[in-house]
Amino acid sequence: MRAAELTDFLRRSIPLTKALDIRVAAAGDGRVRLVAPLEPNLNHHGTAFGGSLATIGILAGWTVLHMSLEDAGLTPSLVVRHVELDYLEPVRGELVAESALPTDVWPRFVDTLRRGRRARIEVESRLQGAGEAVRVRASYVALPPT
Repeated sequence: MRAAELTDFLRRSIPLTKALDIRVAAAGDGRVRLVAPLEPNLNHHGTAFGGSLATIGILAGWTVLHMSLEDAGLTPSLVVRHVELDYLEPVRGELVAESALPTDVWPRFVDTLRRGRRARIEVESRLQGAGEAVRVRASYVALPPT
């Protein structure tokens, strides 16, 4: 049920997710997998549009953080700060992005927020094609509630 609830939340909160038809396929235990069909994300070459790939990769990292912060009882404003992408091969089918919580830095991130301070964290997402198609490294900032 959590995946469906997160999908509904994303579609209400970030309208672009509805236009790209992104949905949460799996979520839990500090991991998330987002999927989107190729059709609404096509480019003129018949492969996935780079902007769609970037969006789903950034969103996978954001979603795993949002979900994990919620599980920790925290409700900060969470925004993306910086992104680096490596396009390794074209995607010719369903867009699939996976992201995992960086458990090595997570406790410090949460502790910083609990002390009422701004916290930064980097999360990596990977998108699959025939092999690894896109690698997204993004830095997110969480601002404690005022």
